[in-house]
Amino acid sequence: MDNFLSSRIKELVRYYHPDNPKIVEDLLHSFCRKLQLRESSSGYDRICMAILKVGEGSKENIEGAIQLGELDWRDLLVKAGFAHTVDAHKIWADTLIPGLYS
Repeated sequence: MDNFLSSRIKELVRYYHPDNPKIVEDLLHSFCRKLQLRESSSGYDRICMAILKVGEGSKENIEGAIQLGELDWRDLLVKAGFAHTVDAHKIWADTLIPGLYS
């Protein structure tokens, strides 16, 4: 099985969904498998973090973010505020969990 979810993504999932991270990890993994980016894992991190940010800690919102990403993942990046720079997701993640990227 391909592992699209980095340790950073798993840590953010536990931050947002401490009671049941497995469900969210499964949703993210399924989406990434369909997406099949031609990028390194950092491209998947950026998209997964956009889903988590737009999802705002709600499983229903995460499902909505995934639906948006299925239509056009670039729209998802815009909605999350990650489209203006390739490092915006890292800055956001470090504000939630200091030292996650720095």
